[in-house]
Parts: sequence; C-alpha cells; structure tokens
Amino acid sequence: MADLNLMLSLWNAIPQNPKKGIPFRFILIGDPHQLPSVEKGAVLSDFLSALESKKADFVSRLEESNRQKSKGKANVSKIVVLAEEILRYSPENLNLGTKIDDSFPKTKTIGENSKYESEVVWLQNSANKVSDRLSRDEVVEKLWTEIFHPRISEIGTWKIDLNDPDFVLKFQEELKRFRCLTVFRNGYWGVEAIQTKIMNLAAQDLFHRKGQNPDFFAKRLSKRLYFIGLPILITQNDKNRKLFNGDIGIVLRMESTGELRAVFPIEGKLFSFALDTLPKHEPAFVMSIHKSQGSEYDTILMYIPDHPESREEERFHRLLNRQILYTGITRAKNQVILAGNPKTWEIGIANSQKRDTGFKI
Repeated sequence: MADLNLMLSLWNAIPQNPKKGIPFRFILIGDPHQLPSVEKGAVLSDFLSALESKKADFVSRLEESNRQKSKGKANVSKIVVLAEEILRYSPENLNLGTKIDDSFPKTKTIGENSKYESEVVWLQNSANKVSDRLSRDEVVEKLWTEIFHPRISEIGTWKIDLNDPDFVLKFQEELKRFRCLTVFRNGYWGVEAIQTKIMNLAAQDLFHRKGQNPDFFAKRLSKRLYFIGLPILITQNDKNRKLFNGDIGIVLRMESTGELRAVFPIEGKLFSFALDTLPKHEPAFVMSIHKSQGSEYDTILMYIPDHPESREEERFHRLLNRQILYTGITRAKNQVILAGNPKTWEIGIANSQKRDTGFKI
C-alpha cells in the first residue's frame, strides 16, 4: 500500500555510506497482485518488474501458501485455486474457475454451523424464490440473523477478565473470526449504507430484547448506538491512547462496574476505554476491501454489487477490478462466501487496473 511519495521518502532516508564492514539490505515483502496504494504509483509491482530483468538474483517468490488450508482431501485450498485463476484470466483463455455458473458451489445459509461444500461458495436464495440471487437487503438480513446477532449473544455471556491470557486469546480470535467486505465505501452498495442497515436492525432487535435479557446492555451516546459485542473501527490516530487508524476493538460490559467500554488489543495486552473518549470511529461489521488490505479473517463474506446506472459507470469500472476481487478473497484463511450479482463479478474479473510508476533501477 506504499505510494510513490512514501517510497521516495523511505528511499532517500537510506544511508548513502553505510558503516564499514556492515552491509546494508533493503528488503520489501508483499503481494504485487493486490491493490496498489490509493495515491499514485504501483511501487511494489514496478520494483519487481525492474529487478527481475537484472541478472542478479534480487527476487524470491513464495510458491506455496501456508495460510489457506484445504478442508477436503486435496492439498490446495479452493481460495488459492480461485486466486490463481483470477490472476491467469485473459479474454482469449476464459478460466471457467472464475465463472459463477450452475457448477459453482452454493450455499443457502452462512451461520457458524453451516456445512460448506467448498472453501469458496456463492450465497443464493432458497429454492422457492423467483430468483436465486439475493438483494442487498436480503444479504444484510442474513448477516444479522445468522452471524452478527448470534455472535453478539455469545459475547454477552463472556466472563470479562482483561488480564487473563486465555481471555486475551479468546478476544483476539473473535476479532479474526469474520468480516463482511464490499468494494465501495459510499453509495447504496457501499460500507456506509450497509452498515447503517445493520445498525438499524440492531436497534430494532436488541433494544426489544433488552428487557428480556438482564445480561444484555445497550445505550445511546451522542446519537450513536453502542451494545455488547459491537465491533469498532478506529478511523483517526490517537497517539496518547495508542489507538490508530485501522485498529479494531469490541464493546464489552465491565463486570466490576457494569460500564460499557471499548476494548482494544495493544502490544499484546487488552485495554478498555470510555466510549466518549474514543477518537473518530465507526462500526466494523462491514469494511471496504481497501481498508481490509493487510488483515486476515477466518471467514469473509464479500458482497458484489449490482451494475450501476450509466452515470456511475466510469467510477464503477475504476473501482471494480481484478485486483480488488483478488485482494478481497485472499483476506480469508478458511472460508470465502460470495454474495450479490454474478455478472458484476465477471465484469470485475475482466477489468484489470494498470499503473506506471515511472521509475528505473
């Protein structure tokens, strides 16, 4: 995700005359097939292109993924297979592995007890529906009823001890359990709109249940809704609290005081913060694929939007491309659930983002 200006600053900071007898090495590690930086340049891929043309052995490649593991008898996860199919796509040689058709594994449920046919599945409607493709609101309702609400109920039963190593591990595992990803930040199919829909469902469901379940606690603060199990994403750095843009925590109720506080892992330990002292933040039920880059989750659901009206087509094609779909599915360690419009998926696979950083080595 380093852009051209950041890489130039880093390059200029390298000592020109290293200490005698002490060799200096500049090592870059990354995946050139993922999204380039939001700002200008495609630094890593251009570095690789330049270095691979040299006679010296400057580049090493990981040939086998140690992250994704297959659930079946085959040694290679279907996540890895699909990722490789995406990279190999060309109009002249259509890869059937990337096409969402009748042969693509499907599922009608997404809860924790769901049994998936493959590590990559397509979420479809029940058999008695007119269309097997779910609308945005249908996807959101399934997310809430089958994943988010059950997890919130489970978290509500936790015995909170921020100093217990077992609880720290449990907390960190929860952060990596599941994430919903989408291509856009704004608009009907974007993070903000989907997140708002989820929070509306939470308000309707959880406040209704509050009187029935004494272990559940929710409240509004500065027009925001907070409740046990709410994942929070920090969007502004706060150096004093060591909370930084991209950090994710969970709202928990402290057993000693009954207070609702946001808990974050910092340097291997858990710290709680009063809700009204947090820097800028938002719910983290849904994240953009851009924001998720560099993260890993056990399971991801990636929502593929409908094709937009003509006035939005240029922006749509600029953002929906092979790199963003590849980046999205490779955030998952164990399971990818695709949902939305299969035709849009195929449009994205065929659209490759190309940049030229312009430097020479």
